[in-house]
Amino acid sequence: MQAPQTDSMLKQVMSDILVLQNDELEIVAVLIEKIKTSRPPLQHKTPRASVSAMRAEAKRRAAALGNVSRAELATRLVKVIDEIRSEAITTGTAIEGEWKGD
Repeated sequence: MQAPQTDSMLKQVMSDILVLQNDELEIVAVLIEKIKTSRPPLQHKTPRASVSAMRAEAKRRAAALGNVSRAELATRLVKVIDEIRSEAITTGTAIEGEWKGD
């Protein structure tokens, strides 16, 4: 369902398009095509899991890590955080400064 603001904007755009002449419609069509090609390709989204499926998966993962020490889990977490931060720095999306922890 669309937001009311988006819905009214869509109605206004459609109303404006209805009164355009053919040569003006061609301009609109070219503009729409340029917008579509400038977007990154759509990623295939995996279907959303149900709450019960997410809980079951969380329990399965917790059981699999049940024999791993807390220190080892903390080390793994820090490693993943460092990898994510490194990737963010590479892509220019990192926030300046060092992570201080919780």
